[in-house]
Amino acid sequence: MGEEKKPLSIRGVDREIYKQITSLAKELGKNIGEVVNEAFKLYISVVKGSETAARTISSALSELKRAFEEGLAESKASIIHGLSELTVTKDDLENYGRQVTFSMIDKLEFSPDVNAETFDKYVKAIVMCNEVRIPSKIPKLLAGSKCRNVRKLVVYED
Repeated sequence: MGEEKKPLSIRGVDREIYKQITSLAKELGKNIGEVVNEAFKLYISVVKGSETAARTISSALSELKRAFEEGLAESKASIIHGLSELTVTKDDLENYGRQVTFSMIDKLEFSPDVNAETFDKYVKAIVMCNEVRIPSKIPKLLAGSKCRNVRKLVVYED
């Protein structure tokens, strides 16, 4: 038999990172402990293995972030990220005037005045949201084509 697993408390964990790791664990069908253990093992192997490797990985990640931000700037898209709840109207999208990616929002709702044309024009992507609610005038497949790792897509009558 394996070693008994005792509860472990770690102070100073960033809540946003914890939320992301929780979401990732659910996506992978694992519990948080398994994912955190794998992350710790990877970190130890990188740091102990070689400080040069750690710097190389850090440099590569910084470069990837820079490239992503440049690509985002070129596409003139924005990211709305990390909210508990958000309702978006047609005016919100049109007045903002550029494409938007919605990410890590617990409940994202598009108001009844948002039609398929406006949705398609201004919504670039919907990523890692728990629940997305769309009015029935927006086709499910159109909304679904913009969703990545969305738990629940709900069509409501407007």
